[in-house]
Amino acid sequence: MDAALVDWAVSRWGTDPFSLGSWSHLRPGASPADRRTLGRPFGRLVIAGEATHPTKNAMTHGAFEEGRRAARWCLGEGAERVVVVGAGFAGIGAARALHDAGVEVIVLEGRDRIGGRVHTVDVGGVRADVGASWLQHEASNGLLALARSLGLRAVRTDFADPLVRTAAGPLSRPTPAIVAGLARAAGSAAPDRSLAAHLAPVLARLGPLDAREALLAIEAEIVIESGIALDDLSALHWFGEPGTGHGDHWLPGGYGELVDHLARDLAIVTSRRVESVEQHPDAVTVCWAGGATAATHGVVTVPLPVLGTLGFDPPLPEAHRGALAGLGTGTVEKVVLAFHERFWPTSTTGYLRWLDPVRPSFVEWLDLTDTVGVPVVAGLIAHPHLDRLWREQDDAGIARAAAGELVRFATA
Repeated sequence: MDAALVDWAVSRWGTDPFSLGSWSHLRPGASPADRRTLGRPFGRLVIAGEATHPTKNAMTHGAFEEGRRAARWCLGEGAERVVVVGAGFAGIGAARALHDAGVEVIVLEGRDRIGGRVHTVDVGGVRADVGASWLQHEASNGLLALARSLGLRAVRTDFADPLVRTAAGPLSRPTPAIVAGLARAAGSAAPDRSLAAHLAPVLARLGPLDAREALLAIEAEIVIESGIALDDLSALHWFGEPGTGHGDHWLPGGYGELVDHLARDLAIVTSRRVESVEQHPDAVTVCWAGGATAATHGVVTVPLPVLGTLGFDPPLPEAHRGALAGLGTGTVEKVVLAFHERFWPTSTTGYLRWLDPVRPSFVEWLDLTDTVGVPVVAGLIAHPHLDRLWREQDDAGIARAAAGELVRFATA
């Protein structure tokens, strides 16, 4: 077995100052109404992003739709010049719609690149995404429709049918069925209860084998989907929030193809870290170190944790501050690894699950090999397990550790 690494890419979403996490979730006591509230215009400003979409949150097409919603609001307000903060899919979506409607628009992006939490890089001679990868909800995904209209290849996938191996023997049931059973046993949840508190009595009644399987299923179906510990997740709304498994696809050429297409001809200024947003009776002023720009209206599309670092003058309305407090952001990091040869078992769907009750780490893998023609895999690891790797090692060390876990999976 040749497990020697050829190339790798490692994400740093949790420490990237322009993301500070991966995607949003509802905290105990919150509801989808908080997403709508946060996206409600105030004065000459509107906030937009995946976190403000009530039904397509945590997804790129949700962010894109929210950007276009913000653009429609600006147009309805008679905007003459709009400043957009952030060049992810929400910001580019807003700017694209405004530009195409003939409105002057400028986008300010703190990074030295566009795309936000989408980042396509070269790994082992192929293009791969170290951020968002999937286009979910085929029937209602405007980005997937756009990709097809551009002739981009989109590969259908199935999260529900991975090849599963554990470090402690096979599971008695698929992990979705185990989690569904836990949800039924726990019954209805109070609005202000965490998922950890809601499931605790059920887990306490299980025997050792069932408890082990339950914890593995929680890792596979909840923790890796949220990137946060269960005590920060709403028990009432977790199972009702939209997820994967509805005609999901991925782009072998990378999400960057869509980013570049949508950003064509737009006025985007990179390496421009916004510090504050000021509202005046007839204008909006966006400020950064050493400069500022004014517009009639503004669209703010930065991720939730970054939103909290911006200075708003006047401050965000009380309702928006309350909604912001009800929304959290988890962290899921990704490694993309290229090898000389494929030494791991194949799956008909390309998905691999590695579940370790003692040392959970890279729970989910997508095998890109058959599609891109090079032995390449992408692995995901969630926040509760990041301290052991991301805080102490450089990218090469993380890549080697991930490769070691893939070897453990292959030889289990």
